[in-house]
Amino acid sequence: MVDTRERRYWDSCCFIAILNSEELHASVCQRLLDEAKRNRIDLLISPLTMAETVRPRGASAPIPFQHQRRILDFFENDYIRLRVIDRLIAKRSLTLHYSRRE
Repeated sequence: MVDTRERRYWDSCCFIAILNSEELHASVCQRLLDEAKRNRIDLLISPLTMAETVRPRGASAPIPFQHQRRILDFFENDYIRLRVIDRLIAKRSLTLHYSRRE
């Protein structure tokens, strides 16, 4: 059977938006997360996303320990798929991104 679920790439800012209840972004990110929990989409992440989520850019300290455990457990969900991104994949991503803007 072919897996036809949509795949969405998520960066650390998506997870941080939910953790921080960011007014502009959290609701959109939460909606996509709910879709993933219902097995309608897969969330693709880079392994670096995990590290960035624990200590957001510009933060003076890591996210409090109680959130760290929650984050680590969260990344174990089946709908979270790790993808290693190398130079070739990054170039293809840029090409795809700009081809959709024209």
